[in-house]
Amino acid sequence: MTWRPTTPLISSGNWRHPFGPRAIHPIISTPIAQPVIPGDGNHAAAIAQLSQQALAGLEVRALLQLAAQIVTQVLAVKVCAIWEIRANHQTLACHTIVGTIAPATSLQLQHWDWPQIRQRNTPPLHFSAPLHHCDPQTQPTHYQAESVHNLACLINGNGASAFGILEIYTPQPQVFTPADIEFLQAIAQFISTAIQRHQHDRLLHIRNASLEEIAANCALTDIFQHLCQAIETDIPDARCSIIQLDEAGQQVAMQASPRLPEYYTLDRETYPIDKLPAFYQQVLNTQSAYIWDGQLALTTADPTWDTYAAANQLQAVWVIPFCNAAKPEQVHGFLTIAHSTAASPQPQNHQLIETVAHLAAVATENHRNAHKLEKQAMYDGLTGLPNRIFFMQQLSAQLQARQEPFALLFLDVDHFKLVNDSMGHNAGDELLVEITRRLIPCIRRTDMFARLGGDEFAIMLNGVLNVGQAQSIADQIKAVLSLPFKILDREVFASVSIGIAHSDNYYASPAEILRDADIAMYRAKSLGRSRAATFDKTMHANVLDRMQIEMELRRVVDQLFLDGSSQLQLYYQPIVSLKTGKVAGFEALIRWMHPERGTISPLEFIPIAEEIGLIIPIGQWVIQEACQQLSRWQNELNIPDLSMSINVSSRQFLQADFLPMVQQILEYTGISPDCLKIEITESVLMETANTVLERLEYLRDLGVRLSLDDFGTGYSSLSYLQQFPINTLKVDRSFVNTLSEDQDQVVQAIVALTDGLAMDAVAEGIETKEQLAHLRFLGCEYGQGYFFSPPMCREQAEAMLIDKPHWPDPLSLLATAQTPATLPQAIE
Repeated sequence: MTWRPTTPLISSGNWRHPFGPRAIHPIISTPIAQPVIPGDGNHAAAIAQLSQQALAGLEVRALLQLAAQIVTQVLAVKVCAIWEIRANHQTLACHTIVGTIAPATSLQLQHWDWPQIRQRNTPPLHFSAPLHHCDPQTQPTHYQAESVHNLACLINGNGASAFGILEIYTPQPQVFTPADIEFLQAIAQFISTAIQRHQHDRLLHIRNASLEEIAANCALTDIFQHLCQAIETDIPDARCSIIQLDEAGQQVAMQASPRLPEYYTLDRETYPIDKLPAFYQQVLNTQSAYIWDGQLALTTADPTWDTYAAANQLQAVWVIPFCNAAKPEQVHGFLTIAHSTAASPQPQNHQLIETVAHLAAVATENHRNAHKLEKQAMYDGLTGLPNRIFFMQQLSAQLQARQEPFALLFLDVDHFKLVNDSMGHNAGDELLVEITRRLIPCIRRTDMFARLGGDEFAIMLNGVLNVGQAQSIADQIKAVLSLPFKILDREVFASVSIGIAHSDNYYASPAEILRDADIAMYRAKSLGRSRAATFDKTMHANVLDRMQIEMELRRVVDQLFLDGSSQLQLYYQPIVSLKTGKVAGFEALIRWMHPERGTISPLEFIPIAEEIGLIIPIGQWVIQEACQQLSRWQNELNIPDLSMSINVSSRQFLQADFLPMVQQILEYTGISPDCLKIEITESVLMETANTVLERLEYLRDLGVRLSLDDFGTGYSSLSYLQQFPINTLKVDRSFVNTLSEDQDQVVQAIVALTDGLAMDAVAEGIETKEQLAHLRFLGCEYGQGYFFSPPMCREQAEAMLIDKPHWPDPLSLLATAQTPATLPQAIE
């Protein structure tokens, strides 16, 4: 707003410069509604000239210089000066001056006594005032050499305050017409508009430059540095810094501080916020700015800050928070502006500060979002470990650098699919997280631990000179995983198979060393799982052979249910009662009759079938075929109590449709459920105990008998034998093979255990008369092995049943035993 004079034309006598020690008085006090455009030709032409230059894009400083020149020419005055009011409200800085009198470039505003300027309760730089005439009784010393007369007009800011003062000086008293005064007011308004446009353009430039840097993903510190420099350029005496707050709101980091001394910034790379001056915590709590304008003393509990403030004579500090646009209560950091003189923000400062704070917030959010996207792209969302992409990048860099040897460990969780199938994917995810937590302490800080996907992990062991060191770490991994996990309130055992490859093989790409570690891992699985294997070149041939077997096995399985010409066949090994010497039943054993390779052992193709999922259709075919064969023998040979034992893999046992499938086959074949014996291994009990218990109880309720195969070779607790409805324990052949007079404690304990729990004991792998006699003496009820018969095809087994063989009582074997001295004395 401008002010129109309502008094007659005023002339001054001998009067002094306004910046003297006494007050000046306004000569006009009545406001007007609109500024008056001068009608005088010279005045109008001058305004038009300025407007043309402004439209032509003349830089603001040159435009103000031109305005001052025009004023001196049109009004025939000696000097025209434009003064800028500084942020401290105490100092005037000479912005532009035209004329022969050269006053000081900086004067103290306290020599002026305008109430509008002196008011501290109004928003800074948000007022306007009329044209003023000065008190002729005061005159500053630097003008005492000449008798000067002046006239002053406020230049409006972008609100209700002033940007500065437009002054004219005359050596002699001079009368100004109303048109002259209105012309001067119009020039002041023009200057105000030009300055505001310049400030707007400046803010637009700062914003666009920062947004371009943000879009280009420039370093956050560089963006902040440029924002601080913009503040320091546009606000004289300002020392700007940007302090970033972590997302937890606990730690701060000095990100930019162009004019702060090193001793203050170096120690502040990371800093607890409670160690900063208390006003930072106030800003954080209120999400509003803190302005210390120097009117009151400020002391803090921060010695570093107090030392810095005192050494640099800081008299004012502004702290402005920059916040999340979507969540204003979330403070990203602090824009701190310090001054060596008392100062409070001007309106043009408000816009600049708000713009810089907003850009700092945008840059922070963009940086954090980019970091989150990078983390999503480079890290596993479940475990937080580096993912396959990140791991392969680091592996590639390590191979290219070739600075030190390293080893690669490829880990695969054994029987992980069983957990997923039986307990659900949430349980599987939880198991992977728990495995990760256990393994992290085994990983050195120089190593890299990653999840490649699914249940596969990899570890890059840097600085490992030989495979022995890698094997030692693999042993540690196996040890920490040996204890059970608590998953969804259930006890689950987990192990890993580990493949090891060393960089001394001079790999050309990360894919090559990862491939070889993977091959070694499969070798570990084929050796029985829960172990580590080191890659050697012979494994390549084994892998190719395995791939060929897998391809052919898929074709074979496709033919299983189509016709009877499948290459898969069932063989039957008799299970003999050691009391009666008669065949009590058979165990169905699968064989692959390959047209070129001959008979392929199940030890070779069953692990492959389990890994690729073919064990499910194969297992169903085995149960169906064995039960149908048992039904024919029972009916055709009139042996109703003949039994059939069938091995069921853990993966098949935990399939959702396993129990309905067994029940359907029993109904279809018509055999009595107690003639079917399902054999599972100890590992099934240990992995998902509660789920297994439910399924075993279901089978028991059907009448199916349940056997625990290879008992004594696993890790099961004896308490499980009371918990699970097991009918039979099968003594592993390894115990039978070492059976002798002084090495029968394990077998003796197992037999005693079955007696106490009302179970049966079946000894596997009986090959000699001595073993048979010893087992009979220990009270073992059933046995199978090559001593009785190897596995036979259907026709051979049927012939045995027709012949009804009877193996004599073990006591009768003593006469033909080759080493009777090895038999127990009681038998002798």
